[in-house]
Amino acid sequence: MRPNGVKLFRTQSPRHFEGGDWNEGGSCQRDKPLSAEEVEELFSLDNNGTNVEARLVNQHLALQY
Repeated sequence: MRPNGVKLFRTQSPRHFEGGDWNEGGSCQRDKPLSAEEVEELFSLDNNGTNVEARLVNQHLALQY
């Protein structure tokens, strides 16, 4: 990488709105951070650290097109 290069990092968070997305009447009922076990379940290294839910959505979309 060049000394003056720019690095971009993409992050993602697990879905945490229940009853719909944030813009569709859903709400977040959580009042504390995820436990280590919950983080492991959502961002399993078996899936290269990818959010499991995002992978399932992408697989579903791939089947439709």
